Amino acid sequence: MAKDTNYVSETTKFIKNYVEKHPGIAEQRAKVYKTWWDDDGIDQEEQNEYKDSKVKLDAYAYFSYPTGK
Repeated sequence: MAKDTNYVSETTKFIKNYVEKHPGIAEQRAKVYKTWWDDDGIDQEEQNEYKDSKVKLDAYAYFSYPTGK
């Protein structure tokens, strides 16, 4: 059975039409993408503070062994 390569979904048509009608969308999309996916926004000091602020858990999280104090 041959694959139909001429088919274009409704979603693809909508996106192509939207991009044609809104020419500035590419720049806005790139800016938003960088906001969510680029990791260079957090500096080393902030990463270290985050690591140090984690609560240390016992080996078994649902029971704490008595400390004897």
